[in-house]
Amino acid sequence: MSTSRQYIRRSRAQWEELIVLQLSFRLSAPKFFEKAGVSYQSFMSWRKKISTPEI
Repeated sequence: MSTSRQYIRRSRAQWEELIVLQLSFRLSAPKFFEKAGVSYQSFMSWRKKISTPEI
């Protein structure tokens, strides 16, 4: 039996929306993304990318 996960590619705009939703739900980031089925590590990576100004 395979336990592999199916990965969903999200755009920058989709990650921005998820980050805003997490803040509005007042859940810790790990709990919110667990419920949303999103990798916490991916969230942290994208949060860093989004908070860093693009050159």
